[in-house]
Amino acid sequence: MELKIQIGKTYKSKVMKRILLGLCLFFLTAAIYGQNKYKYEVRAYGGLSVGGIYNTDTPASAIKIDSIVIMDGKIYYFTGGDTLYSKPPVSEVVSGSSLYHKLNDFTPAYTFTAGDYATSDSALFSKGSRCFGGFSWFGYDTLHITSMIINRITPGDSCIGNIYIGDIGTYTATDSLFAYPYHFGTYYMGTLIIPTKTDKITYGKGLWLELKPDQITNKQPWGINIQLNSNLIRK
Repeated sequence: MELKIQIGKTYKSKVMKRILLGLCLFFLTAAIYGQNKYKYEVRAYGGLSVGGIYNTDTPASAIKIDSIVIMDGKIYYFTGGDTLYSKPPVSEVVSGSSLYHKLNDFTPAYTFTAGDYATSDSALFSKGSRCFGGFSWFGYDTLHITSMIINRITPGDSCIGNIYIGDIGTYTATDSLFAYPYHFGTYYMGTLIIPTKTDKITYGKGLWLELKPDQITNKQPWGINIQLNSNLIRK
């Protein structure tokens, strides 16, 4: 009788071990499957550190991400309330105000110029003149014309025109930087002038300076240099 009871206990013990082993394998497989298929949320309320080697000796070598959110179809990474780039190197982690100035700073985009400042060059500044050059924008991002500046013009002179946007190959304008013809004169020289109508140039559009209205008699310049400043609006 004793032998039978012992055999029964041993059998039940083996069965229980097999059941427990099977359950462990089941939960392990389910966990691995869930991780591979991204079935479960990853929550790191203390922040997630990425990049570099993070340890007690060099804690600054990693970037700590507080949250990752999707806004307007774009992914944003936040650290301490500041937005990071999508692939931020450690050296590019900046404060919110510094990042704002980096993104909103401008560089010279193009210079419209004509004349060699000789008296005979005043003939260049007549109605319909388009001899100042121009350019076409074929960048992936939108070109944002932040301002215009008159670098040089003969003292006391001026010309009237606008900077047009459209097909520069045929000079077919679809828009302009200013709502009305602008007086390019010495009064505004050295001053940043903000566009009053359109300031965003999309792919394939051209820009050129054209003197469409009648010009003021005896006020045509002998030379002019007008600079456009810009930055990019990321898509």
